[in-house]
Amino acid sequence: MALNNLNIFVFKKSFGFLVLLYTLLCQSATAQNADSLKKALLLPANDTTRVQQLIALGKYYNNQNIDTALLFYNQAQLVATKSNDKQGLAKTLSAKGYSYYLKANYPMALSYQLKALKLYTQLQNQAKIANCYNSIGLIFKNQMQYHKALNYFKKALVIAEKNNKSEQLAVYSYNIANIFLKQKKYDLALSTYSNALVVCKITNDSLGESQCLTNIAIVYYNKTNYPKALEYYEHALSISQQINDKEGINILYYNLGDVNNQLKQYQPALSYFTKGLALSKELGDADNTMLCYLGLSETQNHLGNYKEAYQY
Repeated sequence: MALNNLNIFVFKKSFGFLVLLYTLLCQSATAQNADSLKKALLLPANDTTRVQQLIALGKYYNNQNIDTALLFYNQAQLVATKSNDKQGLAKTLSAKGYSYYLKANYPMALSYQLKALKLYTQLQNQAKIANCYNSIGLIFKNQMQYHKALNYFKKALVIAEKNNKSEQLAVYSYNIANIFLKQKKYDLALSTYSNALVVCKITNDSLGESQCLTNIAIVYYNKTNYPKALEYYEHALSISQQINDKEGINILYYNLGDVNNQLKQYQPALSYFTKGLALSKELGDADNTMLCYLGLSETQNHLGNYKEAYQY
């Protein structure tokens, strides 16, 4: 039970880093800007501007309706191709790849990222090349092709190191560590998460810092070093509470309940599972709600409260 939840958590947070990187590299439109952009489409504009308008609308609709986003990207691709706007075309292809990633259509996602990579290589845009490598790595990771994923993440990391891109360094290191964790190479995972943690602290990235601390705790948990896991979970929770990261707090409540159970510290376990249950319901997180119920039942059973355990 615990291991499955930990794996779910790793997926959520590594995906979170993808979204973070995507947002850093390409600003998304707000609802207000989207309305302005739609009106702008009715006005004359040069092809380069039109491509950027269509891409911005696509990014907005990625969070609303992916199929609608793809319609805007298709229009952008047509305009960029017709006008020989290679920069705009590469950006469009990468964005389309991201949309297909969100739809879990990995063959299409890979196809578009590879096309974008080819164009960015021609344009010698190192930051975008690294971003494509990272995106391709995530596509392979989600298909459990860990060797290929690791290869692409490492390519992205080399470019980020060469160009001293701190935010990207943290993202790529984190994704590499996730692969090591999947492969049960725990010492490598620890050292790589620690590298990402250092960068997050330097760049004042509190969310990234909390995520790194949490996954370091997960590594210690899998190594059955429960006191260390508890220490890192508590540190992560403190940061998540400071920045009001409710999703992170939600998962950490369950993980803290679980690790306290492993340490036979049942009262703290009950407290964390109870908090996790309340927050899971507030967030509408059915999976974590179920896990907290199971955690409460297991803990009450350990305490010999069999009637209460049965109620859960």
